[in-house]
Amino acid sequence: MKIVIAGGGVVGLRIAEQLMNTHSVVLIGPTQRDQTRLDRLDIETLNGAITSPSTLQAAGVAEAEVFVATSNEDEKNIVACVAARRLGAHQVICFLNRRGFFAVTDDEAELAESLGIDAVIRPAGQLAE
Repeated sequence: MKIVIAGGGVVGLRIAEQLMNTHSVVLIGPTQRDQTRLDRLDIETLNGAITSPSTLQAAGVAEAEVFVATSNEDEKNIVACVAARRLGAHQVICFLNRRGFFAVTDDEAELAESLGIDAVIRPAGQLAE
């Protein structure tokens, strides 16, 4: 299965690490400071803006079974997910870090669905629970 991960921070790298043995993984936006760690991973990397349609196309989101936006910026994650869905990603998962986006539980699912986002993950909230 092809998985595209947008956001080369710690979360994106950990997800790539966990999935690389059983899936084809493309990571968009790794930083130079993570180069040593990236060299040990069996993944494809692509530098570029996670919200750029041309970057998403170059990463192959149209063929991706799963697209995951994991950057530290919620707005970028939402825009990247919307763009990935429109470009053909089958399943779209959005990581959100701050309160305020999709804050009310009932409204969260409805709004996410209207944007074509299949799942919203809040790492801090899940850790607290």
